[in-house]
Amino acid sequence: MRRLLGAMYFSVGDNEVMLFRPGGSIHTFFMRMAIDVAFLNKDGEVLAVHENVVPWRILLCPRGTKITLEGRAFTFRKHSLIKGCCLDFNEGNLTFV
Repeated sequence: MRRLLGAMYFSVGDNEVMLFRPGGSIHTFFMRMAIDVAFLNKDGEVLAVHENVVPWRILLCPRGTKITLEGRAFTFRKHSLIKGCCLDFNEGNLTFV
C-alpha cells in the first residue's frame, strides 16, 4: 500500500527519502506538493534526477531502473545528488560512494 500511495499520503522529513524497490516510473497525481525523484540501477548508480516535480506529472524511468527514490522538493540538490553518482544502502542508511 505504501508503494501505491507513495508521497501522496506518507510524508518524509527534510533529510529523508522514500525508497521503492523494485523501482519504476512514477506519477504525481493527487499530490499536494512538489517532490524530487531519482532513478537508480541495481548497483546504486543514479540514472536520472528530477527536481521539484509538481503535481499531475508522469515520469518515465530510464532503462535499467531498479530503485526509485522520492523526497521533498530540493532535497536532492541540498545533498548534491546528481546523475552518475553512486549510493550505498547499508543497514537502512543511505550514503554516497
